[in-house]
Amino acid sequence: MKCKITDIAKDTHLSTATVSKYMNGIKIRPENAQKIKESIERLQYTPNRQAQLLRSRKNKNILVLLPTIADYSLGKICNSIEEFLRNNGYTTMISSYAAKTEDYQSIYQKLTGTLFSGVIIFASTPEIVCIAQKFEERDVPCVFLNMFSQKMKYDTVTSDMYQSAFRATVYLIKRGHQILGLIGNMENSFKTSEYIIGFKDACKKYGILPMHQKIMISDEGHMNVRHFQDEIETSAQPPTAVISMDYRTTIEVIQHLAETGISIPEDISLISIEDDEIFSGFAPPVTSLAHNTKELGTRAAEILIKRMEERGTVSHEVELIPMIFRERMSVRIVEERGYVTEG
Repeated sequence: MKCKITDIAKDTHLSTATVSKYMNGIKIRPENAQKIKESIERLQYTPNRQAQLLRSRKNKNILVLLPTIADYSLGKICNSIEEFLRNNGYTTMISSYAAKTEDYQSIYQKLTGTLFSGVIIFASTPEIVCIAQKFEERDVPCVFLNMFSQKMKYDTVTSDMYQSAFRATVYLIKRGHQILGLIGNMENSFKTSEYIIGFKDACKKYGILPMHQKIMISDEGHMNVRHFQDEIETSAQPPTAVISMDYRTTIEVIQHLAETGISIPEDISLISIEDDEIFSGFAPPVTSLAHNTKELGTRAAEILIKRMEERGTVSHEVELIPMIFRERMSVRIVEERGYVTEG
């Protein structure tokens, strides 16, 4: 099997970035340079000439890789990215991937003939990191959007999902709701886990009993309607308010409630984490937390350009962007409570 940069990094116990710097003639510590030189000889490494050629061609193309081109919020973030890059002399190229049907090797192979200097990746699953590792071997920096893990060694810009769920939960508690629901799916495990932790932490802080925390999470690509129906219609203690974790789930919740004759907010209150333009036109308009699409796109582009100018930098940035709270009319006040803060 042909030796790769990652093999040298493992052999020398150095980072891939350090090995990449050496390969591209960037000065590193003499002792590290010696380790890499010896490892190259020992492992009989030969440079990837195609990758070197791609790196040697100066271009100002940025690839934006996203899981769908139909998502409302992703489209607005892409507009912010494109605007910032255009104002700084870069061209934006957009490509989508099918996370559920395509393996990441085939996704990467489709992109190998494309010339670009940096990548912004909208992450839908943790496995997408595999593509970033491939780009790293080509010395192409990547910035992730809306995914973060302590195990990820990449620049990341994401909405503060934990704080958004915490804030939505406290908002409901302040209005007297004591039995709360959180509904969504596991389509994005990082996002889901952040929402659940934020919801639970807020409930714990303000004394909501675990038995009154109704978490309804589906493993499918849509909400578990049966679970939701059971909680609302047959539970001895149904939730008086529900937090939806994404706009698709919000629409499904509203449709189901309308079909069953349950009124918002008279019978049940609703908050959506993720906003959509149509939510302001519903009857009643839906209280939501919206992604700050302008800030997300701009910061991702800024960090990527910075990283391209500082090739080989080991430290990585993680930036949490607060979501925008939009209070409308879908939450009923059961009893006004005088808590000092919403988190």
